[in-house]
Amino acid sequence: MAAALTVLNENAFRIRAYQTAASSIENLSTSLHDYWQSGTLEDVPGIGKSIAEYLDELFKTGRVRHFESTFKKMPEGMFKILGLPEIGPKTAYRLSGELGISSPAELTRAAKSHRISSLPGFGAESEKDILAGLKKKSQKETRYLLSTALEISEAYISYLKTNSKVITADALGSTRRRAATVGDIDIAVSTDNPADIVRFFVKYRDVAEVVSQGGQKATVLLKTGEQVDLMTQSPQSYGSLLQHFTGSKAHNIALRELAKKEGLSLSEYGVKEEGKALAEFASEKKFYKSFGLDYIVPELRENRGELEAAQKHMLPVLVDLKDIKGDLHNHTNFIEGENTLEEMIAKARSLGYSYYAYCDHAPSIENRGVGEIKKIVETRRRFVD
Repeated sequence: MAAALTVLNENAFRIRAYQTAASSIENLSTSLHDYWQSGTLEDVPGIGKSIAEYLDELFKTGRVRHFESTFKKMPEGMFKILGLPEIGPKTAYRLSGELGISSPAELTRAAKSHRISSLPGFGAESEKDILAGLKKKSQKETRYLLSTALEISEAYISYLKTNSKVITADALGSTRRRAATVGDIDIAVSTDNPADIVRFFVKYRDVAEVVSQGGQKATVLLKTGEQVDLMTQSPQSYGSLLQHFTGSKAHNIALRELAKKEGLSLSEYGVKEEGKALAEFASEKKFYKSFGLDYIVPELRENRGELEAAQKHMLPVLVDLKDIKGDLHNHTNFIEGENTLEEMIAKARSLGYSYYAYCDHAPSIENRGVGEIKKIVETRRRFVD
């Protein structure tokens, strides 16, 4: 709707209202349908009475007549390419209406055949930017290994913490829950100066492009292609934001159900009871305690019985680094490793290990020959003895 109203040159305040609502809904870690069911749609930031009524119609009938009448004024394929890199509402409107483009594949073909640059108002540079944006998007449509997400988020957080206005900073989402793979790399910052932190965030040395930048949030693309999103929050509500955007979605839905039974609604800003002021939480521990729950560590927030266990004070204790007592597969610098056997044994002792095994491979016979291999192995055996 925001895009359609932009094309129709409608009032800027109306457009902004839809953009704000869309952004809020996009960042929800629970289903919007749950808000509707509990009658708390207007608790979502940016959703006022009018949009709440349209959403009510949508959930009841599966359609919104006002939206449909507006969309009839737009070319059908416009919304299939809207939101692609370099494709805003008016650009999508023209490309779809004048060239009949209705998919990313058609957009790519049109750019490569120079049909876009032939349109008035478009040029070779615009066409080149669209192709580059499509390439970046295709590269981004992957999930990252946790190790990659941790490396990126920890380096970014270290940079952010050099700013004295950052009180604390944390990874969010599946990175913080230590899921095996991560779709988005999100970072939260507690601060009393959000605008300053946003400006500092986009100046990070590895930023290739600033996708968006506002008073409290920002999105950047790194030189290595990953997207990183920033959310800032005041210290008094930081625990609420951490809980809300750490997820998982299933955990948050279950928590919302628990809150609903007590007549409460949840948001990134805290807990609200009808007719009363919002209760903010500086820490997640206080947040969970307000529901009579033990603190649930991020790794357990998957709606696999952790809420019930927290109610009964029966949450499991996670394995920690100090619990590891040994390692049975290691390589020294004999063939593949980077450290000597002496260095590795010294490290194992410093970690308090009870046992440690090294498992070096023999050198390749194809590359060295049997005679040389025998000499190497014999030398190695004498060294170890």
